[in-house]
Amino acid sequence: MAKGVDYAFNPHPSVAALKAAGVTFVGRYISPQVVNDTNGKNLTPAECKALRAAGIGLILYAEQYAARMKEGHNAGVADARHFDGVVKALGLPGAVMYCAADWDASPAEQAGINAFLDGAAAVIGHNRVGIYGGFYPVKRALDAGKAKFAVQTVAWSGGQWDSRCHVRQGLYIRIGGVECDVLTSMTHDYGQFPRPAPPAAKPAAPARRVAPGGVSLRTLVRRESTSVARSIFLMATARSKDGGFGPAQSAYIAGEDWDAPAPKGMIYWVG
Repeated sequence: MAKGVDYAFNPHPSVAALKAAGVTFVGRYISPQVVNDTNGKNLTPAECKALRAAGIGLILYAEQYAARMKEGHNAGVADARHFDGVVKALGLPGAVMYCAADWDASPAEQAGINAFLDGAAAVIGHNRVGIYGGFYPVKRALDAGKAKFAVQTVAWSGGQWDSRCHVRQGLYIRIGGVECDVLTSMTHDYGQFPRPAPPAAKPAAPARRVAPGGVSLRTLVRRESTSVARSIFLMATARSKDGGFGPAQSAYIAGEDWDAPAPKGMIYWVG
């Protein structure tokens, strides 16, 4: 789990104070309201540069005002277009957009929230859309498949946590004299920037094959996205299982012509 904080209006904690507190990522805001460029709410280029230079990651909330998501699909489209333009200008292409439902949203208001998320997805794609909110709007959005990521706040949650949320926002702490919300990541990929590398794919388990005849070993192994060198290595590794190379294997390997047809019935391995 990574430790983070979020904060909005001036003053902000210094980068040095964040580092001293062990903060590895921060939650910051993007909105089209001009006043937010000067009151500390919007992430500015200078702040972004300083955080990234210090190795502090970011998650980004899109929030014009608390109940903006009530306005539905067209609002989601507009906010996503603005968000995408800003993150590209900041050097954060592909950043996840956490759409903020920053009020105690009722079930009747969920249709607007979900439509907002659909509007955002129409612009930047579902895989970059997240939701911020209390337990119930987060749960309803995730149940409906409207968001890929979720930050759940302790507010309006009644002590409940959705196990699918990627970040939990808890109580306040003070860093450098500034009150900040505590964030805790719950997964490897929690919508942060820089985006994490995907987990390395597990190599396929070696599998035994029988040559059909008339087809070269190179062609056979390419069909299974592997190489001759890998197949020969696996054949050598598997010799004890097969009782050693058979006559067909031995003759073919000795010839070292991987474009020649492999004898029908010859055992080879892929993986």
